Amino acid sequence: MADPELSAEVLRERLRKELGAEHVEVEDTTASRCASSFRVLVVAAAFRGMGLLQRHR
Repeated sequence: MADPELSAEVLRERLRKELGAEHVEVEDTTASRCASSFRVLVVAAAFRGMGLLQRHR
């Protein structure tokens, strides 16, 4: 069951704050927008120099 406190906006702000992200896009991809699946794009200096698998983890 999805966390009732989780939303695309909450997730966006958490990522921005905790990673110091330069750019964050979060889209709720569930059909009913129930916050159980998201598409996320994050651009952050923390990922610089990492390989693809490391960035995804």
